[in-house]
Amino acid sequence: MEKILDLMMREWRIITSAPYSILAAILFVTAVTQRVWKWYYRKRLADKDATIELLREQLKLNEASHQAEHINQELEEIYKKILEELLRK
Repeated sequence: MEKILDLMMREWRIITSAPYSILAAILFVTAVTQRVWKWYYRKRLADKDATIELLREQLKLNEASHQAEHINQELEEIYKKILEELLRK
């Protein structure tokens, strides 16, 4: 950081003699940097959204599987009761 400040102090006369050029360069670099960050984070957010959607789908499948197992157990219990009743007769 000190090196940058030293360089600016040595070149201050040139910087002050062309303020619009310096300002234009700073604005250009800022705009390009902003666009790059915006693109980068837009991609990251899209990737995270896709991951969240995938996890939601997996969770729905997991819940459906759990419900199917529960229903299967209930059906097996009903089947056993019916079978026992039929065997008693």
